[in-house]
Amino acid sequence: MSASDKKPAKKKKDDAFLKDYESRTEKGSLSYDYAGAACYFPFLPLASYFWLQNEAKTNEFLRFNSIQSMVMFCIWLACGVVLGTIRAIVDQIPFVGAIIGILFLIIQIMISVLYGIGCIRLGFTTKAGKKAKVWILSKQIEEYMKKNPTDTSVKAIGQDEE
Repeated sequence: MSASDKKPAKKKKDDAFLKDYESRTEKGSLSYDYAGAACYFPFLPLASYFWLQNEAKTNEFLRFNSIQSMVMFCIWLACGVVLGTIRAIVDQIPFVGAIIGILFLIIQIMISVLYGIGCIRLGFTTKAGKKAKVWILSKQIEEYMKKNPTDTSVKAIGQDEE
């Protein structure tokens, strides 16, 4: 048997963020790397919400990616609403309003394109098992997760220990 007949060894993921790379989600039986990447599907935060509701209680990887992608979506949506409202108001100004409105439309389109490209980049990074970080947002989410840890044995409000 020659050296070329041997199968290459499977490479391990070197990033410690996704500790259990081969595990699967409880619902859907999807591997964690694909589930994390699905959170970043542009313009549709349903996967993030689904994973946050079903899997994030025990999975720090999915919880981080779900929260980050939902916050990114909310920021993108808020920018779109604010810029769209400003554009609608400015469009009422004769002559100059149309030009300013077009500028706000171009800004809206640029923000949407950057959001889409960022989501795709973060999805590929997450698929690789690495921590997908957004400039200021990731630090704030990490602090939130430290202050609000989840536990599988969370008790209802007012329930006493026996």
